[in-house]
Amino acid sequence: MSTLTSDYLQNIYKKLKCKTQRQFALMLNVNENSMSQYLSGGRLPSLKTCRSIVKNLKLLGIKSSIDKVRSD
Repeated sequence: MSTLTSDYLQNIYKKLKCKTQRQFALMLNVNENSMSQYLSGGRLPSLKTCRSIVKNLKLLGIKSSIDKVRSD
């Protein structure tokens, strides 16, 4: 578990002004339950999921990296 990952994703969540975790998960193409765990710090995303999150953040105009998404 990493609070750095959780903090980073929470900051992006706020920056994108998402109204729900579901909306955020859909924007990043991540399962809603998994996103909830990532945001709470209960679980780290896999490397495959990190790549997908970074790719989708870049499409949304947000510079990111796997190191930022998965800080373990």
